[in-house]
Amino acid sequence: MIRILQGTIHFIYDLSYRIFVFYCYFWTHTSMTISERIVFLRKQNGFSQTDLAKHVDASREAISKYERGEATPSVDIAKKIALALGVSLDYLVGDSEKRTFDKTTIRRMEEIENLPEEEKQTLFKIIDMTIAYNKGKQAYAS
Repeated sequence: MIRILQGTIHFIYDLSYRIFVFYCYFWTHTSMTISERIVFLRKQNGFSQTDLAKHVDASREAISKYERGEATPSVDIAKKIALALGVSLDYLVGDSEKRTFDKTTIRRMEEIENLPEEEKQTLFKIIDMTIAYNKGKQAYAS
């Protein structure tokens, strides 16, 4: 029973940390243009322009133009780029009114929604404690 509890606590801590990191990451990347986001996400995923072009059924030259801001991808191509790079279309196009998450985080949040209310509240308390702890660390570091 203790091992199950320890595993659950580790999972919850890991999940809360990942959620916190995603909040920080997406909060700081909301002012980028679609061109900058494509470059940033392509490099983050370890893709070359040719790799990304193959994933979205476009030419390397088209990807290059999107990244330089010389052309804007169509909605269909932008959806394919977002899918290949593991982000939502909203994030890719720079909807700064919303914070968006990668598909893994969205899936986890949906799974959290399906938990019994008592377990959700426990998870939220742990997330809140983790966020407060990190804010405290940041405050003392500066």
